[in-house]
Amino acid sequence: MQRKICSKCKIEKDQSEFYKDRSSKDGLHNRCKLCRKEYDRNRYIENRDKITERVREHQQKNRDKVLEQKREYYHKNRDKKAEYDKKYRQKNQDKIAEYNKKYQQENKDIVNAVAARRRAKKRNAPDDGTWTAELEKLIRNQPCTVCGTTKNIELDHIQALDLGGSHSALNCMPLCRSCNSSKNSKSVEDWLGSMETMQALIVAREIFYIRDGKWNQDSLQN
Repeated sequence: MQRKICSKCKIEKDQSEFYKDRSSKDGLHNRCKLCRKEYDRNRYIENRDKITERVREHQQKNRDKVLEQKREYYHKNRDKKAEYDKKYRQKNQDKIAEYNKKYQQENKDIVNAVAARRRAKKRNAPDDGTWTAELEKLIRNQPCTVCGTTKNIELDHIQALDLGGSHSALNCMPLCRSCNSSKNSKSVEDWLGSMETMQALIVAREIFYIRDGKWNQDSLQN
């Protein structure tokens, strides 16, 4: 097998260790694959912002073409990619688990919003797209609608999805884990009916003063 000297590392290697290059006399790149990869990696790091912006502009200008290319590539390499992904997951289980754990800790609002939308979709609940990560963050900083605690706050559907409630900012309220568990999938009427009269009145006023996904505490004083 013919050999070639890399212009970067100066090591003589088999020609199979070089990428093809039609512009060169021997049809091979002047740098070996390892040196070429190192060069491309360093070049990307040095010009990351410019390259990212250029790619973004290209994708925006050629959106339909890019999507079609991705679809074609996926269909042609579906089995190959599935096998690659399977092997990668098997070899990197600990790495993937650590990444997922860190991501979930740093992006709780996004994770919770995605999980809530998935549950709503399974129940075929109407979804207007207003139950977002921003809403999760906003409401979780509010006290529990029932007991007033600020610990272990969760978002709950005022009208349960199983009872026809929508997955919407206008159908959510903050409840602590304990109160959320007690409400479960009860209707608002049944849930409030199980409370003391005065407490039920206060809770009802808070529930129905939700406007545009914002918790309007000032309205309670009117």
